Amino acid sequence: MFLEKFCIQSKQQKIIQFTQSNTYSKISRIRTIRKKLYSLLLQTTAYLQLNYINHQHNNIYQNAQPVQQINLFFESSYIQ
Repeated sequence: MFLEKFCIQSKQQKIIQFTQSNTYSKISRIRTIRKKLYSLLLQTTAYLQLNYINHQHNNIYQNAQPVQQINLFFESSYIQ
């Protein structure tokens, strides 16, 4: 009876240890994946912000080009 109880308890302990270690490795994997996804999100956000700023800058430059050309025309006429 004692031996049976001891075997059952040791099996239960092994199952608990396996479950705990398996759970820990899953949690660790989830944390790693979460960190990688967060890093990817930050990189994507930074890329989109830079792309948006670059696009706005190009729009401003394109809209300002005729004004710059007019200014250059007046500056060149002053020089002559």
